[in-house]
Amino acid sequence: ADQLLQRFFDLPFVGMAIFSPTMHRFVRVNERACQIAGYNNDELVEHTWFDVVHPEDIATVREKVRAIFTENADSATLEHRAVRKDGTIIFVNLDIRAVRTPEGVIEYIIGTAEDITQRKHDELALRIANAKLKKNQEELEAQNASLRQAKAALEESRSRYVSLYEFAPAAYLTLSLEGDIQRINHTGIGLLAVARDRISGTNFAEFIDHDDLPLWNEFIEAVTQRKEAH
Repeated sequence: ADQLLQRFFDLPFVGMAIFSPTMHRFVRVNERACQIAGYNNDELVEHTWFDVVHPEDIATVREKVRAIFTENADSATLEHRAVRKDGTIIFVNLDIRAVRTPEGVIEYIIGTAEDITQRKHDELALRIANAKLKKNQEELEAQNASLRQAKAALEESRSRYVSLYEFAPAAYLTLSLEGDIQRINHTGIGLLAVARDRISGTNFAEFIDHDDLPLWNEFIEAVTQRKEAH
């Protein structure tokens, strides 16, 4: 059993420690536990477990440890912050297990620790990225809603314009620079007495009296020259 325990202690990827059940002092630690805590072996065994626990997490850790003593639980797993020798704060995943005598009295506690700081940082970065993405989505949805409102207002305005244009008591026509009829309202259709499907594309000159054509042509020419000048 001692050889098996020694093999576990020699594992390079997990921190291991044996604690006294009364003082919670480090009795034995492996090299990885020293690396995680930032102390050498001689320094670390002079400290208690709670010396390296972040002050704000001590109450939570004590509650977990108390359960082993008061509820006859043999193990507990928890994540907490730890303060290294140089003052840097890391996150640790800790698994503690009680080793009892045949009478059930806790003889010592074995703990295994894993530095999960990078994982915590990655999780935080992911949460920040998701929060930014959610904010961007909300802003995009707000912009889309604004665009929909603007589109609805534009369509409503256009509808009012069409109604005013189409049903105005005066005749309205939209002509090309050559005088071709592109659009005409209801009053204009009645005035020219021609079906709408036959009037589109027809040159307005066809509806002008022969004697007035020179004036019409002069008007079209003046409009065309003014357009070209601009």
